[in-house]
Amino acid sequence: MQPIFQIIADSEDITAKIKDRLLRLSVVDERGQQSDQLEIQLDDRDNAIALVATGVLLEVALGKRDNNGKTALHPMGWFTVDEIELSGPPDSYTIRAKAADMRATMKQQRTRNWDDTTIAAIVATIAQLYSLQPRVSPTLGQIQIPHLAQTEESDLHLLTRLAREHDAVTKPANGFLLFVPKGEARTASGKQLPPTTIYKHQCSRWRVVMADRSKYSAVITHWQNTETGVRTPERVGSGEPIYTLRGTRKDKAAAQQAAKAKLSALQRGASTGDFQIKGGELALMAEAPVTLAGWREGINGNWVATRVEHRLDNNGLLTLADVETPKR
Repeated sequence: MQPIFQIIADSEDITAKIKDRLLRLSVVDERGQQSDQLEIQLDDRDNAIALVATGVLLEVALGKRDNNGKTALHPMGWFTVDEIELSGPPDSYTIRAKAADMRATMKQQRTRNWDDTTIAAIVATIAQLYSLQPRVSPTLGQIQIPHLAQTEESDLHLLTRLAREHDAVTKPANGFLLFVPKGEARTASGKQLPPTTIYKHQCSRWRVVMADRSKYSAVITHWQNTETGVRTPERVGSGEPIYTLRGTRKDKAAAQQAAKAKLSALQRGASTGDFQIKGGELALMAEAPVTLAGWREGINGNWVATRVEHRLDNNGLLTLADVETPKR
């Protein structure tokens, strides 16, 4: 199998122009609000490559060609060029770009209040401002938000803060604004993401770390009962030990959701790992389920990808994947 790539810049296929100059191409798929990233490093030995302007839209695909000449390309996404670096010796030309939907306008600060609404409604309102389609998981979307203050805070930061409170992931990606549970390996519609099996013989390097992060069996948080004036505990989970959240929530529903999100976070990621996969696994993406096979007991089984990098360089095609144990 021969690694191949395709790069289209503002609707023009520039693959042939840079094919014999490519030193390194890297696509990073991040969990959460971080923008997916693209980096292309080119040999600029004779300074014959025209400089790409910032703001140019790049469409990138990676793939393989078999011995019969049949090709299979996997789309990696759309990216907007935001930085050019020239260095040497030897002369090198590096293009850096971020996911096209990570618009600077999402970082502009706003002041407004959200009252008597839901997470789904908040995401839909913000998505419309940036011509994105909202994609919110049903379980998160129906959560009631009695009041949420946005004071000199960007829409991106507001969504990130809301996601953190509910143990969720939010990010603009491929024309959508996502708000989905963290670590559940599901799309916003609730459909299971396609799993990828990684075998030990595929990996040129790997590491697994097991830590005591899931020792808590329950979480308690408090809410202010306005009828009785009593600060009331709310518990999620059973058994011991118990983790107690600081602060006081406005009502019982908010307390339950905060406790549920914290318990979910505590019980996820008890073990982590990173793997370098020879030949690449181009279908693998952040938040997708991973099955490890061919290792010893304690490693084999189900995991979730948290960060994925697809890299093409002189060593061929590689996929570097960070994983963690999923929610129990």
